[in-house]
Parts: sequence; C-alpha cells; structure tokens
Amino acid sequence: MSFRAVVHRRLVIRSASALPLLMAWGVSGPDAVAQSGPPAERLPSFEAALKADIRTFAAADLSNVQFLQDKLSTRLEEGPSSNPRLTIRHGKGGRFARQEIGDVELRTEKDSGAQSILIINFVQPRVQASTFVASWPDATLTPASPHASGSTPYWGFKEGGRPVFIGMPRDKDLISSVSFHRKP
Repeated sequence: MSFRAVVHRRLVIRSASALPLLMAWGVSGPDAVAQSGPPAERLPSFEAALKADIRTFAAADLSNVQFLQDKLSTRLEEGPSSNPRLTIRHGKGGRFARQEIGDVELRTEKDSGAQSILIINFVQPRVQASTFVASWPDATLTPASPHASGSTPYWGFKEGGRPVFIGMPRDKDLISSVSFHRKP
C-alpha cells in the first residue's frame, strides 16, 4: 500500500478534519465528504440542513443584524428605502442550508424592529418544494397571480408559530427562496 493510501486511510478513520487534505490530494465532491469522517460527523442532506436552518431562523430575532450576517456568511448593507418607516438591508452571496445565496434582503420596522421580513434567494433552485413542505401539515400553496407578471407561486407554513414562505420559479416545483416574517 502506498504512503498516500495509508495516510488517506488513517485520515478517513480518525478525523472529520481530513476534508481539506483529501481535497488537496484530488479527492473531491461527494467522495471527499463521504470519506472525511465517521457517519455522525458527515454533513446532512440539503433537505435536512434546510429544515434545521428554517427552525433556527424562525426562532431567531430577525432585527439582530449581526446574528444574520454571521449565520448567512454575508454582509447586510443598509440601502435606500421608499418607505420612511422601514430600514432595508441587502446582501450578496453567502450560504443558507449549505447552499449558495444569490441575494438577501432584510426589511425592518425603524421604530421598534418588531416587524421584520428576511428574504433569502438561492443561486440555483434544487429541491422539489411540494415534497419538502409535506412535513408541515399546515403548508398551503399560493399560486402565482395571473394579474401580476412578476408573481411566483409559494408555499406558506408556520414553524414555531411563525410564518415561513418557500418561493418557487413560476414554471417549476423547486425551492428558489425562503422568507421569514415577524409581526408583533
């Protein structure tokens, strides 16, 4: 057995931190993740990560900008608002449920911060929305409005008593966005 194979085998058995070394040696993608540690330390599926992040963000204080920036790995910069009662922040890039984010928007009520909306758009829609939301019995599909050209369908449900919305492209049953709404 070669030195590389011996080291590779020991890294796989002993350490979840082997991923960077495996990737440096040309083992990449799912193989690197699958080989980087014991089953308990492997990354969950996108669906499991999405459910976990939905639970985390549904319970979170959406007016806590630092928390959102840390969890999403993005910077939320304050931008202009046509509504004088709202602070609007935008971010580009980052990650949610281990998936790449295209853009993020946070709308917060200036006076109290009690009312907030966080919208996270994914770069690439991936998971079938109707299958994913099946774990929430109260999930309701709202079709795209025929009267609004930019309207898209979405699923709405409550997580921990708080509204969550899963957006989809107009013509596909794939998750393209997640939004969280806080109302007093």
